[in-house]
Amino acid sequence: MGVIKGVAREAALFLVLCYNNGYGYFVCFGENLMELWVVLAIVAAVLMALGVFFDNYITDVFFKGKLPQSRKVFSGPGYLIAALMVALVFGLQAITVGGALWLVAAGAIFGLSLIPYYIALAKDESTDVAIVEQLSPIFYLGWGWWLLHSEVSVLHLVAIAILMAAPALIILSSHKRSQKTRLKMVGLMLIKVAMGTLANTLIVEVAPEIDFITMMFYVMIGRGLVDVALAVWFKAWRKRFKYVMRRGGLKAWIAIVTDFVVWLGHEFVNYSALIIAPAMAMASAITKTLMPISVFLLGVVFTILWPSFGREKLDRKTVLVHLVATVLAVVGIILMQTA
Repeated sequence: MGVIKGVAREAALFLVLCYNNGYGYFVCFGENLMELWVVLAIVAAVLMALGVFFDNYITDVFFKGKLPQSRKVFSGPGYLIAALMVALVFGLQAITVGGALWLVAAGAIFGLSLIPYYIALAKDESTDVAIVEQLSPIFYLGWGWWLLHSEVSVLHLVAIAILMAAPALIILSSHKRSQKTRLKMVGLMLIKVAMGTLANTLIVEVAPEIDFITMMFYVMIGRGLVDVALAVWFKAWRKRFKYVMRRGGLKAWIAIVTDFVVWLGHEFVNYSALIIAPAMAMASAITKTLMPISVFLLGVVFTILWPSFGREKLDRKTVLVHLVATVLAVVGIILMQTA
C-alpha cells in the first residue's frame, strides 16, 4: 500500500508540478510542447462548459425545474468520499488549524453558491447562465480591492461596463413576458458569482502555503459538510431527490454521477492551472475567455446532434444575441486581465 501511495503521489506531482530547468516554466512530456498550465486552463474551460450543460439537462429533464438544489443530497456524500480517497491515496501535508478551517469555510461558501446557480438553470438556458457567469472578473476585482487592497484602474471600469453589457443585452432582447424571468436568473447568478469568487479568493490566500492535494482535500471537506448539513436540514430536498432518482432510474443515476465527475475533474484541473501558471491571472484569463465560447459552440452542436441535451434555441435572433453577448464577455474579460 505504501508503494502504491508513493507512486500515485509522484504521478500527481509530476502532472501538477512539472518543472523545466528551474526557470518557472511548467512543461510536461518534452520541452517542445505547450506549457502544461495552458493545456490545463483550456481543458478546465471545456469541462466547465460540459458541466453547465449537464446541470441544465438534469435540472430540466429529471427535476423538471422543481427543487433542483436537492441534488446536494448526492453531492454532499460524494465530496466527502472524494476527499477521503484523495487523503488515502496521496496523503496530506500538515497545516495549521486556522489554515484548515479557512479552506473548509471557503469550500462551504462555494457549496452554498450553487443553490442560486441550480435555481437559475431552472429558469433559463445554459448559454444565458454561462454568459452571466463571466461577470466573475468584476467580483474578483471587487474582492481584491476590499480584501487584498488591489488597485482599480480606468481600464478596469471600461471592462466592467463591457461585461455588464452582455447580460443586459440578453435581458433587453427577450420578450417583455420573459424579461422578468431573466432578471431573476441574472440576480440569482450574481449571488452565485459573488459567493463563488469570494470562496476562490479565500482559497488563493492560503494556497501558496500548502500543497495542491491538501488544499483540495479541505475544500472538498467544506463542500461536502455544507451539502450534507443542508440535506439533513431540508426534508423536502431529500424527498424530492428520492422521488426523482426513483422515477428516473438508471438514466438519472448515470447523469448525476457523470455530472459530478465532470465538475470534480474541472475543479482539479482548474486549480492545478491556477497554481502552476506563472501568474494566476494568466490561467484565469484563458479559462474565462474560452468558457463562453465553449458553451456557445457546444450549445449549437448539442442542440443539432442531441436536442434533448443541448435544448438551445437556434433561431437567427437568439443565435445572434448569444454570439454578440459572448463576444462582449470575451472582450471584457481580456480587458480586465490586461488592465
